[in-house]
Amino acid sequence: MAQTVDNWVARYRKDHATGQDRKKASESAEIAKLRAENRELRQENEFLKKAAAFFAKERP
Repeated sequence: MAQTVDNWVARYRKDHATGQDRKKASESAEIAKLRAENRELRQENEFLKKAAAFFAKERP
């Protein structure tokens, strides 16, 4: 029952959101996307640093 009410409230808020509310939601989604991308790029950068160090040790 509570979940149904929550769904109704969420739908109402979505349907009656102001331009400012939509902008905030859009900005929040963009921030989440950029944080995920940033995390992925940091992991790739760490991997490349480790690979460079490994291959540098292999060279005579």
